[in-house]
Amino acid sequence: MDDFTLLPDESVVTRNDDVTYGNRSMFGNGSKGALILTSRRLVLLKKGMFGKVKDVSSFALSDIIISNGQPQVQARKRPFNPSMDVYFTGGEESFRFTWPEEAAEFAAAVISTITGQEVEVASGDDKFIENAAAAMEKINHIANKLRRTFGLQSTETMSADCPGCGASLTGTAGETVKCPYCGTYHTF
Repeated sequence: MDDFTLLPDESVVTRNDDVTYGNRSMFGNGSKGALILTSRRLVLLKKGMFGKVKDVSSFALSDIIISNGQPQVQARKRPFNPSMDVYFTGGEESFRFTWPEEAAEFAAAVISTITGQEVEVASGDDKFIENAAAAMEKINHIANKLRRTFGLQSTETMSADCPGCGASLTGTAGETVKCPYCGTYHTF
């Protein structure tokens, strides 16, 4: 059983029962505990060796610094040390999580609770796909440059929408075509 009481106008938003608080070194001991986000505050239940709550700390959400409309809450996805750093008017607090996704999701929940707007959390898979797509785009760009440099023509037919009027255009890689409707040029 937890040793804290919700206020009459307060509700639990989310919680993580495996948070380390305190010593910020990568392999530092710190205090283990549970971090609870309510509609009004962050509640840290510091636990002893056998899991019994030995101390309760409370941090008001209203004390979090807001800069340019953004609450100063940041998830850090460092290997072996994922954390959520929160900047309060009285200083910074850091909470370490087991997994980077947990830190990101908890930080997003804090920001959403303060702003009332949903915060989208990118998963590791989304970032991988985004990086892979960017790499493929660079490879295609280099391949097209090499083809042009050595006078090799691509036989791959490509299609795109005209940037001027939206009409459908077709051509090969490296070819510049003129839109028959509006006269805008487009290079594939």
